[in-house]
Amino acid sequence: ASLRGLSEYYTDDITELVIPYEYNGYPVSKVGYWWNYDGFEECEPFVKGKASLKKVILPDSITKMGAMLFNELEGLKEVRLSENCDLKPATFFGCSAIKEIKLPEITSSIPCQCFEGCASLRVLDLPVNVSTINSKAFSGCESLALYIPDSVTSIEKTGLEDLKKITIPPSSTYLKEALKEFDPYVSGVRMGYFATSEEVGNISAALDELHNYAVSLSGGEAE
Repeated sequence: ASLRGLSEYYTDDITELVIPYEYNGYPVSKVGYWWNYDGFEECEPFVKGKASLKKVILPDSITKMGAMLFNELEGLKEVRLSENCDLKPATFFGCSAIKEIKLPEITSSIPCQCFEGCASLRVLDLPVNVSTINSKAFSGCESLALYIPDSVTSIEKTGLEDLKKITIPPSSTYLKEALKEFDPYVSGVRMGYFATSEEVGNISAALDELHNYAVSLSGGEAE
């Protein structure tokens, strides 16, 4: 079964939404999708406009979710994602109150605009299966310090826009080179520079050079 608007599951003042494993006797495998009159599958935010909604729980029966699923749910603070579903573009776009998101291990990429506008997001661990970070994935995530695993082999130009601190494993040659190639100025923050704390020697001077933007190796002291 595919759940679209879920109007019967929430009221105007709902604060918590738990998606069922089954709906009308069928397992729920999709959320945010619907079939239009031409027979094509489309998607839309499935709880759009619910400022009161604070928590959403998705069952592991879900294997597919539409783009923009939690689009601009400004009051959302807690989400439990299906362990069997990958992310889609703009999944958490504009969820400005959420501070922590646990991604399923199945996650293979961070789609475009996935966390754009998540200004309060502080805790987000990228699973070891993530290989791609797409454009504007973290735009506006100014509170997030992100660790990028060495499984990542592709980052689009604005994929790390607005991040104030990035940590990478010392073994990742790709990430070292990729960070050097970014546009030197993104949202007023100087990028395109990479150094370990040992190479820099004086980390304060390095931060001045980076306009308060730090890229550190795992175990480095860049703050």
